[in-house]
Amino acid sequence: KAYFSGRLTQPYLQLELTYGEEDDFEGACDVLETLQKKDVVLVVDVTGTPTQKDFVFEKCKSKNWQKYLGTILHDLDYDLYDYCPDPIADEDETDVYREKCQDVCFLGIPCFGGDYNEGKVYSRDRYIEQITECICRIVENFEAFPSD
Repeated sequence: KAYFSGRLTQPYLQLELTYGEEDDFEGACDVLETLQKKDVVLVVDVTGTPTQKDFVFEKCKSKNWQKYLGTILHDLDYDLYDYCPDPIADEDETDVYREKCQDVCFLGIPCFGGDYNEGKVYSRDRYIEQITECICRIVENFEAFPSD
């Protein structure tokens, strides 16, 4: 929804859909080869992290990400963790990209109904609407992303 919203028009956005996530992260490793140390990376995927919020940020150790999100998303309802509280899986592309980049974060769409790696799960329409707004704001305001 964010991609087709017409709001992601900034020239510094690189959208990657990777393959092999459930196996060997081969797609993420391919993307890693294209990244520079100074690049800012946001991984978007589902999460099984228990929450009452509309979405969660996980593995958000970057102080730059934390500051930026607090500024542009102050009126949205989300959780932020510097670790991975997801009981289903704790490895994802974030771990691959962190090998090269400092400012890496995971944005999770809450889902329920079982193991999202094994079968059908569900989410709420509100989560999708709110995460769409979140992604659009991140991109639209990216010039304000802090740098060390």
